[in-house]
Amino acid sequence: MKVIHIISKLDPGGIERWLIDISHEDTENEHVIIACSGEKGKWYSKFNGDVITDITLKSGVIKFQKKLNEFIEYNNVSIVHSHLYRFSAFVRLALLFSKVKFIAHSHNDKRFIKGHYDLRKRTKDNFYSLFSKCVFRVFKTNKVAASVDAAQDLFGSSNTNKVKIIHCGIDLNKFNYQLESSDVGNASFKTFITIGSLTEQKNHLFLLDLFSNVNAHLIIVGEGKLRIKIEEQIKELNLSNRVTLLGNRDDIPYLLKSSDGFIFPSIFEGLGLAFIEAQAAGLNCIISDKIPREADIVHENILRLPLDNIKVWIEALGSSEGKLGKVESYNRCSESTFNIERSSKLLSDFYISIMKA
Repeated sequence: MKVIHIISKLDPGGIERWLIDISHEDTENEHVIIACSGEKGKWYSKFNGDVITDITLKSGVIKFQKKLNEFIEYNNVSIVHSHLYRFSAFVRLALLFSKVKFIAHSHNDKRFIKGHYDLRKRTKDNFYSLFSKCVFRVFKTNKVAASVDAAQDLFGSSNTNKVKIIHCGIDLNKFNYQLESSDVGNASFKTFITIGSLTEQKNHLFLLDLFSNVNAHLIIVGEGKLRIKIEEQIKELNLSNRVTLLGNRDDIPYLLKSSDGFIFPSIFEGLGLAFIEAQAAGLNCIISDKIPREADIVHENILRLPLDNIKVWIEALGSSEGKLGKVESYNRCSESTFNIERSSKLLSDFYISIMKA
């Protein structure tokens, strides 16, 4: 069957990486991306399928609706799978008169950060939240989430029993413990790595404050709107010789193998695929207590810490040795639902089930 995934664009990110891996792993279905921003994104060539950019919101909601429905009709599309968080509700309304099966997919749990909004922003957010939940309840919507927390955020706490939880898997063949390491580490210090977009969510400014208090080397992988602010903070804290900004990289398995530990102080996450990768690489992982516990696979190598106490993070960096070896860690991840083979099978089975319903 033909499935179209609606996202903004295929830029580096966890959702995008999962969709790319799904497009290669799932040979039973044809996967197509509709990049509604009108841009293919930096990773479009990695996707095993068409990436459509002319069905864009830049042309307006009415034209977007018209072109989307025409594409579905003329291309015999079976399923529309939307990954646009609450905007998926508008996509559902655009398909009001279509017989195509519709999936709204929640990948994040943003409830914590919403608690810090001012009154005006919080009121607007609450209205948008109520509106999207009503749309998903009134109009037939198949609900999928990366975790229970992500399901509760988008669909409501009382509806999680109606949500299919599918963990976004990774291609574990890329994280085989026998891989050679990279040479980006610093032999003079313990090297820690963090992976994620340079946005408020990933909490890089907290990391810089942390590393200004310890003798360790930090590798930051990712790009985003906060890069300039992060660069300024690195200079202000005199961390230029102990913090390395690598930008987006394709050699993540090698970078992880070069590191002594993984650090992940996210303010919120739906799951955190980078955290899964770090566990597959056998690293000790120091993470915030905002990461869903469903993502814990190698429990022996995980330390969860609160974000309101930097002292415990400083202490943790001094004792970052994992208890479970790399071979055992890799094998445990391989046997979990975070293996892309299992994740892809669960998704494909779900597609079949909703087509039969």
